[in-house]
Amino acid sequence: MLFSEEPTEKAHQSIKNGLSALSITPKQIQSIFSKHSLEKIQDSLDLLNLSKKNSTIINEKTWLLSCLSRGFDMTALEKSRVQQQTRNNQLLAEQKKKQQDKEQTEIKAQNEAKIDQWIKTHPEKYQKLTEANLSALKKRGDINS
Repeated sequence: MLFSEEPTEKAHQSIKNGLSALSITPKQIQSIFSKHSLEKIQDSLDLLNLSKKNSTIINEKTWLLSCLSRGFDMTALEKSRVQQQTRNNQLLAEQKKKQQDKEQTEIKAQNEAKIDQWIKTHPEKYQKLTEANLSALKKRGDINS
């Protein structure tokens, strides 16, 4: 039970802090919490922040209170969230690909170093392998003498 209550309390406090930052009084905050769900309040705060990026909002407090009371269209917010999630997924995929490429490059370099070391420590064996491979290729006709 504590685990399900903690996130709600954290969300409640976070939203309360967001509302206070807009100079909304404690009494108004209490009224907002009694009339609206945490999700709706958070969505309205998110929409306010999104709208601030795209236009000038003269009175953020009034804008937010209007958003809550009039039920502003949240389509732009949802679209923004989907776009952000898509960007995050793309970035994660790119990071994963870069990490895999880096690991493959490191493995290749390690293998090449091991081969070079083996050739240096076993030059006779390397010479015999090379001669045997050339002979086999000549017999198959893959190379000319």
